[in-house]
Amino acid sequence: IRSGSAYSLLRNKSVSVRVFGTTAVAHGTDEWQRGQEHGTFSWTSTWLLRNGRWQIVQVQDAEHGR
Repeated sequence: IRSGSAYSLLRNKSVSVRVFGTTAVAHGTDEWQRGQEHGTFSWTSTWLLRNGRWQIVQVQDAEHGR
């Protein structure tokens, strides 16, 4: 979310996670509303299992609709 933006709604719609050994890829969508504008974000994040802890190493998201 951009700094200074005023979202009146930000809700998770879906999430799926696939684990490949010590790597996990998560993908999901979030619904948003800002004033009269609304749409969705889709996002993908990549995680690595290091020293017994999951650590995020990459995130990409895209905003859809306005």
